[in-house]
Amino acid sequence: MMTGDCQVHEVVDTNSTSTSSCTGSSDSIFICCEQRLISTSKCLKESSSKNLEHPDSAEAARNANISEYTDSTGCDPKQSNVSETVRELVSLSTIISNESTKLSLSFCKEPHPSDSDCAALVDKCERTAHRMVSLSRQVGPGQSLKQLIREAVCELLDNLARFMGLLSGGGPFTPHQHTGMVWKSCRAFAKLPTSHAEAVVRLVDSSRCLVADALKELEDCVKDEITEIVEEVEDEAWSSYDKDLVSNSVGLIKVIVNVLKKTSQSISSKGYVDSDSDQLDITNKLSAEISNLVDDFVISLYPPLRYDNVSGSAETLANDVRQLLAHLRGCYFVDTADSKWLDFLDKAVDHNLVKVRQDAGRVKSYRQTDDG
Repeated sequence: MMTGDCQVHEVVDTNSTSTSSCTGSSDSIFICCEQRLISTSKCLKESSSKNLEHPDSAEAARNANISEYTDSTGCDPKQSNVSETVRELVSLSTIISNESTKLSLSFCKEPHPSDSDCAALVDKCERTAHRMVSLSRQVGPGQSLKQLIREAVCELLDNLARFMGLLSGGGPFTPHQHTGMVWKSCRAFAKLPTSHAEAVVRLVDSSRCLVADALKELEDCVKDEITEIVEEVEDEAWSSYDKDLVSNSVGLIKVIVNVLKKTSQSISSKGYVDSDSDQLDITNKLSAEISNLVDDFVISLYPPLRYDNVSGSAETLANDVRQLLAHLRGCYFVDTADSKWLDFLDKAVDHNLVKVRQDAGRVKSYRQTDDG
């Protein structure tokens, strides 16, 4: 099994009678299982990070520093059918949910299960979790889909590890409180996307929602003319000039919300027939980067304003949006009929960027005059 060193590899025979290397009391069994699950989750996360940072080396990442588990079906990971894989993950998550419930209920009253019974229940949970790790590594070739599936598997591993830790802690035991986090993680598998395009739609929509939330927060601040951030910087507040700049900056963010919305709609309407995993992954990556840059831009708009920072953040943000729009023009899910909205949004980005630049320069000049 896994140790704290990710370099350690051990093949697990899914037909063997046990995956547990710990024997003894039930407490020691739970603790050993908890440690192995934490280590496996850590290595899976590290492997996922390497894949996302270097998507072109996906094949090498398959053999990254993570435990190797045998595939009882003997199937080639490259040929793994996504919908079948997700269905199996759902079935396996149901097994873990049921087994964790059995474990939980068995400790609700005396007599508690014997050490051998505990070992058998823990073994089934752990073996099932390992199979899910194996499946999460077989999904391909799109990195975005792998990202969602691995995140779900890692969350389940983490919560199952916490559950095992709680079982070993002794004291009063409330089944719903202790198993709820495992149940929640298990239910998430039924909501997983069954195609790479669907995964990217969800991720782009998530980026759009984050941008929309930042937009709403900024609009509310302008409307109320007060924010917690303003209160934390003593008497600093937006001047009337600043408010004009902030109000006009809202326009750029609104354009970005529409860009991400149209991107998602295009993939939803035309991206499921064929699939170019590279184009979809780049679309997701650019969308996520834009969402992060919106956060930077919004932060620059809170007092005390640094007008050069506002202009610089707006410029960086607009460049990334233009990059996404240029990328979309060459994607398989965008056709000539989409040129109209692409051109419109391209011009809207330029128009709003010019307004932000002009306003920032004008407000900076006014403030310098006032200070003088």
